[in-house]
Amino acid sequence: MSTPDDTKLVPVMDGGVPLGVPMIVATGLQSLLQANGIEAFVSGFRAEPVLPFRLLVAAADAERASAVIAEARAGGAAAADEAESAGETAGDLPPDDLNFGSRGLL
Repeated sequence: MSTPDDTKLVPVMDGGVPLGVPMIVATGLQSLLQANGIEAFVSGFRAEPVLPFRLLVAAADAERASAVIAEARAGGAAAADEAESAGETAGDLPPDDLNFGSRGLL
């Protein structure tokens, strides 16, 4: 059973300080965390997307979120390429609506 402290949103930490990244990186990391079953929220001032954005997660998930991000960084581009190849081998395809412009929606 979770306690109120477990559900409190806290910043994801990086080396003892809150992780601060550009908006595009924050949204990518948000997707990574969500793919690993961690609900994450991007916090920042959207009018200035170059200012640091933070990722917020439930306190109960904070350590695991930091570990997931550290593991992804350690794997680097080679791990991303390997994951993409594994998906292609398994038959993963982009969604049918990826090319929505060809359906005359514009």
